[in-house]
Amino acid sequence: MGNLQGLDLSNNKLTTLQTGTFDQMGNLHGLDLSNNKLTTLQTGTFDQMGNLQILVVSGNPLHCDCHLVALIRFMKTRRLELKLFSSSTEPSCQNPLNLKDTLLKDISLQEVVCDSGNATTQTYTVDVTSVNSMVKAGDNYTSLCNISGHGTLDIITNLKVKWYHNSKLLTSQCTLEDVSMAEKYSCEVLPLQQNSISSEMTVMDIQREDVGILICELTQQVKENGIWEDKLLEYESAVIQIRGICRGRQPCVKVTVYINIALTSINVR
Repeated sequence: MGNLQGLDLSNNKLTTLQTGTFDQMGNLHGLDLSNNKLTTLQTGTFDQMGNLQILVVSGNPLHCDCHLVALIRFMKTRRLELKLFSSSTEPSCQNPLNLKDTLLKDISLQEVVCDSGNATTQTYTVDVTSVNSMVKAGDNYTSLCNISGHGTLDIITNLKVKWYHNSKLLTSQCTLEDVSMAEKYSCEVLPLQQNSISSEMTVMDIQREDVGILICELTQQVKENGIWEDKLLEYESAVIQIRGICRGRQPCVKVTVYINIALTSINVR
């Protein structure tokens, strides 16, 4: 099975696919799941299919809610071909009614939500730590914001991480608000783990004017009155202050970090 490059499972009345079904098919280039009875696909279904180029899911009664986020994200990030022939039908939503007949390629992740009645409470754990608890003036200071919970995709889909320095917004999802900030600040998303993500913020060349607060803020996008907004879930801060004189008569910077916070978010199922 490891050398298989094409697989046709169309017209088989399939209603579900278990996670791991295709884990031993890493060389698969084309997969045809058209004209079955699939309403959704589990997160992780295609994780081991690094060579997949064509994925055909048209003709399925797809329910385009939060459970289909993994499929839509996979299609968009991999830029997959979604039909075998130019004349073939592209995959679209059958439900909910507001997305009926909408092509998957045209759907944004913000649109695939679940009804609040089907929502469950998801608790995330957040740790904010400093790489250097004590730095000298002129050194760099690095703080790490780690979020763990149900799974990496779930966290990325539901949460947004923002960094602030003395009430000034620095980043959203590690993208600097202004390119000129790159001389002073650096943000990096560390390699993803199975159930956590980490954002690393570095303030370069610490000076007296940098005394204050460095904040890691977590928000979740919610839709209110038809408008998507970022709702604050929780934040944690590191206090940067000059404490005294170190060796060489250089002023030192003490960073006090408060750690271990728990936050609760609505994670739709």
